[in-house]
Amino acid sequence: MKENYYQLLGIARSSTTADIRAKYKKLKEQYNSTSSNKNTKKLEEIELAFKTLSNKDLREKYDLSLEDVVEVDTSLKAAGEESIPFKKAYFLPRVLAFFLDMMIVATAASLLFSIFPQATNLVKLNNQQKEIQNNYLSQKINSEEYLAQSFDLSYDIAYANVIYVIISVALSLGYFVVFQYKKDGQTIGKSLMKIRVVSNNSSQKLTMNHYLVRALIIQSIFLDLLALISVLLMPKSIYGVLSFGLSFMQMIIMIVTIIMVLYRKDGRGIHDMIARTRVVMDGEKEKVLCQS
Repeated sequence: MKENYYQLLGIARSSTTADIRAKYKKLKEQYNSTSSNKNTKKLEEIELAFKTLSNKDLREKYDLSLEDVVEVDTSLKAAGEESIPFKKAYFLPRVLAFFLDMMIVATAASLLFSIFPQATNLVKLNNQQKEIQNNYLSQKINSEEYLAQSFDLSYDIAYANVIYVIISVALSLGYFVVFQYKKDGQTIGKSLMKIRVVSNNSSQKLTMNHYLVRALIIQSIFLDLLALISVLLMPKSIYGVLSFGLSFMQMIIMIVTIIMVLYRKDGRGIHDMIARTRVVMDGEKEKVLCQS
């Protein structure tokens, strides 16, 4: 396994060159105070770490070589355990965990929404939408009539769906933020797929704010809230344009995130970049071999 020079010197990855130089001098004095083969070897390691991290170009290359390795939270060190590097999560487990978690939230939201009278009204509106589509396909109405009727009906459907959106957002916050925080970066889907959300900075512990930022983006909570505000406060003429824009934005975010997760070396999507997190394989006992 590639040796972590930051850990060797006892510094954070965000340390400046001045911090590195000061720590290097301190360690050099410490190990020079006593002469032994063990100390001599340690000094050689410290010297190599200092030369690498104090040089801008060498440090950039070294940091890139660490990108595929994620270390367990520093709480392991506090417990006297050796920190173990983990592999970044594979794409398929992440996708399966995502859809499983979304299905759990959607099912729970649907069950809760079914007790409201708006649920019956929504079913009727959806049936009307299907009827309009059938009339258009059978050429009973032309394209202009179809668009006009669909436009008005889509607004009515969105309005009848307000309570469901509120329930869904509340459940998503509870599940993807509170529950995931309590379970140390795992949801039910992630647990089954054996993956976990961790901080991109091994010296930092994740807070609820990290999970909240992730959920706002990848679970589309932020866009759902904007859609909710638009249907409640905006007139029909403006709602249609906003609804299309929000749907388009959601699609773009999802496509870009998928591409980033697939092709970035660290597998981090937009939500991970903004929340400063990453997803790793959980429960791996073997250490990851990294090449510089």
